[in-house]
Amino acid sequence: MEDIRIMKTHLLSSADTMIFKPALAKQIGLNESIVLQQIHYWLEKSNHNYDGRVWVYNTAEKWNDQFSWWSLSTLKRMFNKLEKEGYLLTGNYNKKGFDRTKWYSIDYERLTYTSCQNNAMESVKMNQCNVSERSDPRCQNESMQQVNMTLTIPETTQRTPETTTERNADAVEDVSGVKKRKPGVAKQVIEYSEEFEDFWNVYPRKHRKEDCYKKYRYAIDVKYHSHEVILYGAQMYAEECIKNNAEKRYILGPNNFMNDERYLEYRRMDKVKQKPKVEDMELPF
Repeated sequence: MEDIRIMKTHLLSSADTMIFKPALAKQIGLNESIVLQQIHYWLEKSNHNYDGRVWVYNTAEKWNDQFSWWSLSTLKRMFNKLEKEGYLLTGNYNKKGFDRTKWYSIDYERLTYTSCQNNAMESVKMNQCNVSERSDPRCQNESMQQVNMTLTIPETTQRTPETTTERNADAVEDVSGVKKRKPGVAKQVIEYSEEFEDFWNVYPRKHRKEDCYKKYRYAIDVKYHSHEVILYGAQMYAEECIKNNAEKRYILGPNNFMNDERYLEYRRMDKVKQKPKVEDMELPF
C-alpha cells in the first residue's frame, strides 16, 4: 500500500506539470493549447529577438521529446494547424543557409483578437436568448440593436417577392448576349495596392493572386515586415531562378514564398556577405 501511495504521489507531482487555461482550450482546442502554452513558456526564457519579436527554435524531434505521449506525426499536425490558423509564426534565423530548423513565435495580437471575437459572439447569444424571453416589442428592438452593435453587422432588409423578381429580370437583361451570372450576386472586385502589384510583377510565377495578396497584407500589417524587404526577396529569388534556368514546376509558388517568409533569407544572406573577413579587420596588436 505504501508503494502505491508513493507511485501516485510521483505521478501527480507538480514539479514538471504542464498547465493550460480552459479558456484557451475552448478557443483553439485542448491539445493545441498545451503546445502553445509550452512554446509561450520557452519564449519567456528566450533572448533571441528578431524583427521585433522573441523567437525559439527546435527540430520536430526535439519538440517531440517534450510531448513524448504524442507521436511525431500527431505533433506535426498540431504545429501545422497552429501555423495555418495564424497563432504560431515561423521564421528562419539560422546562421547557415542550409539549416532549415524552424523558429517559432506566438502571434499574441491574433490570439487576443480571436478571443475578443468569441466573447462578442457569446454576448450576442445571450442577447438573443433575452430577446426570445421578452414579450415587449420595445425591449426586443433594444436588445437587437445591442446585438448589431456588438458584431457591427451591416443592416440588411428583406425584399418582397415582387422586388426580387424585378431585380433578377434586370440582371438577366443587363447581361444579355454575355455569359450569365447568378441573379442578384455581384462579383467582388479586389483592389490591389501598388506595392503588391510591384511584387507580383517581379515574382517569377503567377498563381492564385487573390490568396497571395491576403498573405502579403498579413505580412505587412500583422508581422510588420516591410514592403522593401519582401520586394527585394522576390527580386533576388527571380534572379536566382533565371540564373539556374529553373523550370516553372520547380519555381516556388507565390503563396508558399510568403508563407515560408523566404524573402527574409535573402536579407540575412546579404548581412552575412557584408561581415568583414578576419584578414580585413584591424587587429589591436
